[in-house]
Amino acid sequence: MCLAMFMAAAIDVSVKAVSNDYGTPQIVLLRCLFALPIALLLCHRDGGLGTLLTPHWQWQLLRGLLA
Repeated sequence: MCLAMFMAAAIDVSVKAVSNDYGTPQIVLLRCLFALPIALLLCHRDGGLGTLLTPHWQWQLLRGLLA
């Protein structure tokens, strides 16, 4: 829990540090690109990409589009 709180604060600090040089869409893209390998690694550790499948994929697609 302490590590998660530290990482949240580190993300905030890094976004504020680069916000003068980069636009919001670029910051969001970079954040997603850095998070994707970590998320895939955790997914692989917990049973592979099959664990992400859901019978309600339409809601997941809508959620992803809205995010």
